[in-house]
Amino acid sequence: LEEAEKEKEIFKVNLSKSSFVFEGTEYSLNDYVYVSPFEFEERIEQGTHKSGRNVGLKAYVVCQVLEIIVKKETKQAEIKSTELKVRRFFRPEDVSSEKAYCSDVQEVYYSDETHTISVQSIEGRCEVRKKIDVPEGCAPGGIFQNVFFCEHLYDPSTGSLKKLPAHIKVKYSSGHAADAAARKKKGKCKEGDSISEPDLEIKTSNEKRLATLDIFAGCGGLSEGLHQSEPAGNAFKANHPEALVFIDNCNVILRAIMEKCGDIEDCISTTEAAELASKLDEKDLSNLPLPGQVDFINGGPPCQGFSGMNRFNTSTWSKVQCEMILAFLSFADYFRPGYFLLENVRNFVSFNKGQTFRLTLASLLEMGYQGFPDCYEFYGNIIHKHRQIGNAVPPPLAFALGLKLKEAVNKA
Repeated sequence: LEEAEKEKEIFKVNLSKSSFVFEGTEYSLNDYVYVSPFEFEERIEQGTHKSGRNVGLKAYVVCQVLEIIVKKETKQAEIKSTELKVRRFFRPEDVSSEKAYCSDVQEVYYSDETHTISVQSIEGRCEVRKKIDVPEGCAPGGIFQNVFFCEHLYDPSTGSLKKLPAHIKVKYSSGHAADAAARKKKGKCKEGDSISEPDLEIKTSNEKRLATLDIFAGCGGLSEGLHQSEPAGNAFKANHPEALVFIDNCNVILRAIMEKCGDIEDCISTTEAAELASKLDEKDLSNLPLPGQVDFINGGPPCQGFSGMNRFNTSTWSKVQCEMILAFLSFADYFRPGYFLLENVRNFVSFNKGQTFRLTLASLLEMGYQGFPDCYEFYGNIIHKHRQIGNAVPPPLAFALGLKLKEAVNKA
């Protein structure tokens, strides 16, 4: 086994110079690779990196291997004397911050820019395809690891961005030609043909859906607050075209719903909320959900006031953010959904000596729910985050999370 491991670590270039082996992975011409961003930096500024910050950090650069250059011919290829000629693909954030905000995270731009890089700057393998060839169920809008799509040509010298010309073909990496052919059959199935496993998952996932009310939705994730930002709401609309989206203060929305149901006397709200609720568009008012139409409420009230990383969590603004959890609980109290999920930072449990957390649980118990907290760790965000998940479900469905929750819903 040790010999096999050592064999993998040996750098090799085949005789025809059409492929090479680096750190146990074989790369061929036309393959797409991740390259360290430092390879493209003319000058790397030295400075201290503060924990929790990603300012100045860049993602790997997506490139395509065009040529393997061996400077010194020897019996055993040397990594130091071997270089690669690659074509660079640009990410939206390389063009502008505005482009990065409104583009898909999987999108890259073709360019005529080529570079000669060292083999050691390679960080791994990836794929670039036409948008139509991205696997079903993992199309833009959902993350599919290491697969990007390309539909535009970028000229870094002029900054122009245009549709990819017909004569430029996005070639598949070695070993993916069969996969490309399979994509052409996507959606076609004769009687008697078997359905692939991914397609089967997509079909079955549509069963027993819950009518969900997502509060503090941000652009579609529990951990991102809307913060009165219209572009984030528009991003949610783009990601979830089948969902009804209301971009407004949640207190105003709840006030309008209670007024629509004739429960305005039970509503305690500010004068400002009442005034704004009266100005809502008639179309929005007619689409507002009513009690009995919502099965599941989930959301992540703003966490800035609870977060230990916020040095100003005692400021007036942070205190107001903390109180947004009351609005969230008000939705649960009025709608009384079958299931309720609250997400926040781990410090939410210990904040204010645990009083806020205990009052939250007490409120849910008073509504007739059984609730329990749990803590999960998620990676890939700006900071090393743990997430406190609180669940509330009608008895006897307590302690139902993830697969258990799904099982409980199917049995209900």
